[in-house]
Amino acid sequence: MRHIKGIFFLSLFVYIILATPVYAMANAQFQDTERSGENYNFEQERVNADDRYASQSPKGKKLSIYSGSGFFIAPNVVVTSNHVISGASSIEIVYNNEIKRTAVVIDSDKTSDLALLRVVGLEDVASPLVLANSDSMREGSRVYAVGFPLPVVMGMGAKLSEGIISSNSGLRDDLRIFQISTPVQPGNSGGPLLNEQAEVVGVVTGGLNAINMMKQGIIPQNVNYAVKINNLCKLMDNSSLNIGLVWSLYGGSLSAADVMDIAKKAVVFIVVSK
Repeated sequence: MRHIKGIFFLSLFVYIILATPVYAMANAQFQDTERSGENYNFEQERVNADDRYASQSPKGKKLSIYSGSGFFIAPNVVVTSNHVISGASSIEIVYNNEIKRTAVVIDSDKTSDLALLRVVGLEDVASPLVLANSDSMREGSRVYAVGFPLPVVMGMGAKLSEGIISSNSGLRDDLRIFQISTPVQPGNSGGPLLNEQAEVVGVVTGGLNAINMMKQGIIPQNVNYAVKINNLCKLMDNSSLNIGLVWSLYGGSLSAADVMDIAKKAVVFIVVSK
């Protein structure tokens, strides 16, 4: 009887784990820190503070500083993930690893995990990305993620990773989401998922929660997710934002290097204080 009861509770535990959402958002969180002179303690690593990458705060005030990625879709509009900017007291973007601007939220949608930011002052510098129809993407299509993963460890520059569309549906068959094999890390959230024409087909949002999966004896391998870019149209309609998006016409495939050259002119590093 005791053996049967033990099996029952073990089965119940496994069911709860399986029924628990295993979606882990890929924004990078820096440890709560106190500003001290010109230094910040990011993730227990002492670094020289660079005001391009850190929001201002009163001396001695504790900060929760997060980072993420974003990209221009219009000369003064940036797309990112809602979970990157949710609850923010201030948002700053860094363009081309050197130009810093304040951003304000135009609108956001928790359900689709998308947000629109207004950024003024880079209209003559940034090159907005072209959008593709995400419904046209086939499983097996090659895609690229561009963003700023683990910036303290990997550096502040944009990084590119390559993969394929693994499935046209996401976690639990969510049709708003792509499953992708493209490697992403904390900090990639909000960055563009690009096709072979350097057109945006999705917004990177996260991956399977490795800790939850390891409790089941499973180590996930390149199981990540991106919100289909067509969801952005719904958010723009709700916000009455008319920015004259450029939608693509089919063109030839580009090399990964060419895709990166185009993406780097549009992506931004996002720093959020909460």
